[in-house]
Amino acid sequence: MGIFQRRAGLWYNVDMKILVVGSGGREHAITWRLAQDAEKH
Repeated sequence: MGIFQRRAGLWYNVDMKILVVGSGGREHAITWRLAQDAEKH
């Protein structure tokens, strides 16, 4: 997963790893949505 940050007028792609702990529906929904957003970028 990457995000873009702007520094000194330039854009940088920053990789990020996220750990979601739990086994419920909310955790599944959060990780599913993050995965969908990562595919778009």
